[in-house]
Amino acid sequence: MSPADRFLVSCQNADQFPNNLVARGIFDYNRDDYRERLDQRQYDLFSSEDDGSLEFWEYVDEEQGMPPKVVFQEEATYGIGELQRHLSTPCYDTYDPRCRFIFVLAPHSRERLCTSRKMLMYAFTYHQVMPAFLDFMFPFGQQVYVQDFYFSGFRRENLLADADTGINLPKLGRSGREIRMCYSLKSVEQSDEPENTWSIRQTATYHSFDVVSGSALWISVKGNDLIKDRVMSATEHIKPNERPFATKAGAFARSLDVHWMNCKWASEEWRWYLNCLEEDIQGNTRRTLSTQVVRRRPGDDEAIKFLKDRTRTASGRETANNGPMNLSNAIQPPQNRPIQTRHPPSRHYNTEPHVQDYFSFNDMQRLQSWEEKINEAIFVLKANVDVVKELADNYRSLVTSVVSLEYFEMDQRRATESFEKQVMTIIRDMQVQIARAETLIRLLADRKALLYGILEYRNMQANKSIAEKSQQSTDNMESMTENMQGLTKQMHRLAKRATQEAVSMRIITLVTLFFLPGTFISVSSSLMSFCLWKQYRGLSHGRMLKSGQTIMSTDIVKFQSTNGGPGPIVFQRDALSLYLYVTIPLMVVTFTTWWGLYRCEQYKAKKSERKFKNRDAEKGTGNGLNARL
Repeated sequence: MSPADRFLVSCQNADQFPNNLVARGIFDYNRDDYRERLDQRQYDLFSSEDDGSLEFWEYVDEEQGMPPKVVFQEEATYGIGELQRHLSTPCYDTYDPRCRFIFVLAPHSRERLCTSRKMLMYAFTYHQVMPAFLDFMFPFGQQVYVQDFYFSGFRRENLLADADTGINLPKLGRSGREIRMCYSLKSVEQSDEPENTWSIRQTATYHSFDVVSGSALWISVKGNDLIKDRVMSATEHIKPNERPFATKAGAFARSLDVHWMNCKWASEEWRWYLNCLEEDIQGNTRRTLSTQVVRRRPGDDEAIKFLKDRTRTASGRETANNGPMNLSNAIQPPQNRPIQTRHPPSRHYNTEPHVQDYFSFNDMQRLQSWEEKINEAIFVLKANVDVVKELADNYRSLVTSVVSLEYFEMDQRRATESFEKQVMTIIRDMQVQIARAETLIRLLADRKALLYGILEYRNMQANKSIAEKSQQSTDNMESMTENMQGLTKQMHRLAKRATQEAVSMRIITLVTLFFLPGTFISVSSSLMSFCLWKQYRGLSHGRMLKSGQTIMSTDIVKFQSTNGGPGPIVFQRDALSLYLYVTIPLMVVTFTTWWGLYRCEQYKAKKSERKFKNRDAEKGTGNGLNARL
């Protein structure tokens, strides 16, 4: 099968990329791995067939039918049909442009590419793109968080020797002897997000150059139009009579310019990004150097001032009227001024920090975030340096190797030397930024350690203050306990005294109740009927009561005679009997009434106590049931 037929079959099976490639530069199992990853990433990496598009920026000279006033042409293809017509298939009889740029874009760095898998795989198949370029495309696509972002590198294939010759397609202007390379670079760009003003972006670039025909192919994958706009801005003003791609040396030099443009993009914004980070770090951590961790005692300032005055006086710097120092002035002892303090000295003084100097754990989190960003910048810059070095080394080895001497002229070697010098300047700029970032990371580590020490000291002071307050609270509790013990003893004495007084009152009550009926009977006039009755009985016995007397007015024991003088002792048993007949029943009734009332009050108290106990028991049962539920 001829190379053209094999190429035709490869294009017809474009959906099987990279298994359908004509050249077998890698093993079959590597092709299968790429195909499997494409299947896994298809829905996150590519758009649908209806939304797919590819943008072209192509140089066509007059020999290829270009209008005389047009150098570069822009073309956008939508759908696989337009793409095939633009690439002049299925005739395959039109030369490739001297320079073709294919831009694979995306709305932003974390969104799907604006092309379908079918379109992109067909474009890759048509140009026989090396499969390793897929490695640099996989980090793109739809994603919430950055995935596989730190992957970067440089891949190359030089098909210059007879054994490595690729497919020869004369109708397309392809000799089969070409150099291929792909790489990934990253840079920092300003973002529209308010929370994150800077964002690290990536670009993947594929380039092939036919060393015989001088035709060049570029495929650029980017999350925005930045690289596309720069390429178009650098090439749209080329005049038709200049014809920069008319010769192989000119086309080779223009290819190096595009490489330099990509390398320049990878190094240009890091200075301002690090400036922004440094400004944030200094603005938020500079106060750690001036914060007052321990306050001075009230008399420290006066003491320091006094020591300075003594030193100044002893050295003789202060002389009267600025005159010379004589012997009397020299031997005169300085006047000792007492240290005057506004406040009396105290063992306890405030060591807590000012309110505006407080730091929190959020400061540590911000420092950690800045540290991660700086480490990320260092890693990306070092990766860019490695990629750019490999790119320059690749071109230097191309123009100096024995195999490629017949394909590269002296002008191409000079262009390579100039490109290498420009690349070394870019590398030095990135190395300067790496050194600056490493210095900044050390500064951040020192500030972080200082902040951590401040937080630890504040924590220690807070714990000390809490311990002192706890000790003070303990002392207060001990004092209160002692006071409570004194109060308890006093209450115990009062209770004992109250008990004694209650017993005394009960005795007094009993005595009062005992004598109350007799007293009442002795002075009451309510028993006149009894008195009259006893008076009547007295008449019958010859002992008449006097009119107006009560029972106790009647003598039970009489010591006087009727005429008022002393007489014999007369005991009247009937009067005593009457008194006892009335008093004793009344005493029994009084004590019975008191005992009944006392028992009634005891019963009410016990009933009320049982009621409260039952209520507390019901509350306890309800709380336990709710806890179990």
